[in-house]
Amino acid sequence: MSSSGKTSSSSKSGGSSQERSSSRSKDDSSSSKERDKKDAKPKARNAAELRAREEREYLEGLMDSHAGYLKPIIISLSNSFGLTLKQTAIALALIYFGLHLITPAFLLPHLSALVTLIIPVRATLSSITIELDEKRGAREAKNSAQWCVFWAVYGMLEISRGWTAIWKPGWEPVFEITRTGCLVAVGGPWFGAKGLRPPGDSEELKKMEKEENAKAQSKQAKQAKQAKQAKQAKKDKKDKGREKR
Repeated sequence: MSSSGKTSSSSKSGGSSQERSSSRSKDDSSSSKERDKKDAKPKARNAAELRAREEREYLEGLMDSHAGYLKPIIISLSNSFGLTLKQTAIALALIYFGLHLITPAFLLPHLSALVTLIIPVRATLSSITIELDEKRGAREAKNSAQWCVFWAVYGMLEISRGWTAIWKPGWEPVFEITRTGCLVAVGGPWFGAKGLRPPGDSEELKKMEKEENAKAQSKQAKQAKQAKQAKQAKKDKKDKGREKR
């Protein structure tokens, strides 16, 4: 009797544990489905909207590797003022270089370091991590060559900065602006792996553009046919009027 009771209790406990595990798996699957629904992007209504979305994703990818802490600032300002990412980045660049014109000379190196030192250090460390990780390196674009060139240029400009401070101290503001411009140019995304080899149009975009072009051509052909028919009907009407006369 005791053994049968133990087996029945063990079977009950086993059944309840199976029920709990199945309910957990159901909850996990439902939660994952809900997450997928939230993460899923709404379908583009036309090719222009899809192209704009792909261009934004491409620019955000460039900012991931080259903008550092400026990326959330650029995106936030872009959304707030209704500007594109390019327009926002250009506006910030103009403001940044404008600050070089009004900042005292002794503060210019610190102002320059906000963009020409902090961001490149972070990007270089990220590139080293990608190079060391084989799986990630095969999946993501590598910018190691660009940062090697950047730091070589950075070192030469540091030597030039010391020479300017010793021999031509009055030229320091001009040199700092020139130095910042050179480093921004060398370390910009246009010389990165994605900038030099931008991805082409996606298959979805090509298909959507093809469909829209086909619809536009058929619409033009239909309008031309209707115009021709209307012209012919007008001509027939004139001919009938002449016959009556």
